[in-house]
Amino acid sequence: MGEIDSVSVVWLAASDELLEERVRGVERFYAYASDQEMMIAKYLPRNIEYNRLMMEAIKRLGLQYLEVVSLHSPEHTANDCFAMLER
Repeated sequence: MGEIDSVSVVWLAASDELLEERVRGVERFYAYASDQEMMIAKYLPRNIEYNRLMMEAIKRLGLQYLEVVSLHSPEHTANDCFAMLER
C-alpha cells in the first residue's frame, strides 16, 4: 500500500432550514408512517440537535467546514469544497 503525504477534509453541514426542507421534500422518508407529521416532528429536532453538536465540535477543533444552505448540485458543492482545499 502506498504512503499518503497528507489528507485534507471539508465537513459538510446543512442549515436547519435545509434539513427541514430535505426531510419534508423526500416523501419516501415518511410515506409509510401512520402519523407522518408526528414522525417528522420527532425526527427533525433530533437531526437539528445532532447537527448543532457536530458543528460545535468542528469549530472547537478548528476544522474546515462548508455550511450548505440550499440545495445545490453535487458538482456545485464539490467545487466549493475543492476551492476550500486549495487555500
